[in-house]
Amino acid sequence: MYRLALRFWARVHHQGLHGHTHLINQRRRALILVITGLFRSACWLTLGVLYLSGVPFTHALFASVAFVALLSLYANAATDFGQACASLADLSASDAHHDAEYNRALMTLDINQLEQDIAQLAELHPGPVAKQLSDSICQRIKAAP
Repeated sequence: MYRLALRFWARVHHQGLHGHTHLINQRRRALILVITGLFRSACWLTLGVLYLSGVPFTHALFASVAFVALLSLYANAATDFGQACASLADLSASDAHHDAEYNRALMTLDINQLEQDIAQLAELHPGPVAKQLSDSICQRIKAAP
């Protein structure tokens, strides 16, 4: 129990980049939740359609409390569908998170320095100093992956 509490605490207070393994696990959990939510929604929907179409075993199943059973059926289907939609949102968020982390890791340019150099270049008159600064900026941009 103590280890679980420590893992939860570390997860809540995590700072910095997440590793590739974390992102893969996040996608896997989201896919499992999507699949199970859609499966349960399909099961509840099938049971409701069978009941409304008059299949005997479903009428026997719901004979005692038909109204409560149908209400419960609707509530379960709506809850499972909501869970599937939330899982799809988590899946797309993990994809966006993965892309952002990947781009952040690739970003090696010092954007602030480039902005300062470009502003300085704009203030200079054409000449050898401006040409040298322009070449320096171009080299740094081309050297970035």
